[in-house]
Amino acid sequence: MSELTNYAVAEVQVKIEDIVNEFDGHILTKKKRCEKIAHFFLTNEGVAYESTLTDGIVGRFVRGSRDEDFAMLSDERANHVSFVFGGDTIRVFCGKSVPKAPMTLGVSESDLLSYRKRGLKHKLVLFPEPVECKHAKWNNAMDLVRDYYGEDIYEKLKIYLHDLKEKNYKDIDPEGQLECNILFEGTGYTRAKSGDDDRTEYLVANREIKNIEDVVVIDVKFSPEMLQEILSPQKAL
Repeated sequence: MSELTNYAVAEVQVKIEDIVNEFDGHILTKKKRCEKIAHFFLTNEGVAYESTLTDGIVGRFVRGSRDEDFAMLSDERANHVSFVFGGDTIRVFCGKSVPKAPMTLGVSESDLLSYRKRGLKHKLVLFPEPVECKHAKWNNAMDLVRDYYGEDIYEKLKIYLHDLKEKNYKDIDPEGQLECNILFEGTGYTRAKSGDDDRTEYLVANREIKNIEDVVVIDVKFSPEMLQEILSPQKAL
């Protein structure tokens, strides 16, 4: 039998590293890992801190009222870029009640009430970390501005980069026009609301969800009773 070339061996190694993950003695493809995470989320099962199940997996909560609102990672089709959270965040919200999971990302009680009153639905999108995935740092954000909006826009914004890094986000964008939540710091990490370790966040190209390789999408549903349990007394339904 002829020996494999060095190139072929390297290619096989890359493919194996790309698709497998040990979990409970089993080898899971990235698709299966996303499916297992979705199951854990829906059944409120936690993921052990030392588990590698969520490594290399990213996700995003998408909300809307119409089917077309769930076609893209960002419901604003004009957006070229979307924020996604990393595997460490996924590990944190698995095991929490469904309404509490978005709150780990900075969604407030008022936001949850508003979404419900407006009849907005939610979905959780899980998929393997894409090649072009970048930490959500101001420098990387500026690089993406140059890639998607051109050199002229990039040069006009670059002069503000120092202020973006040094100032509090709420002072930079008090009206929330950039659609970043209050925990965004432009460091590549979401400041943990509970005071525990900060968690990775990324920027990826906004794309059609159906075209994302190995994507898993689940409905995120919670009843008025589930929401009632987590609301403070002054905001009770």
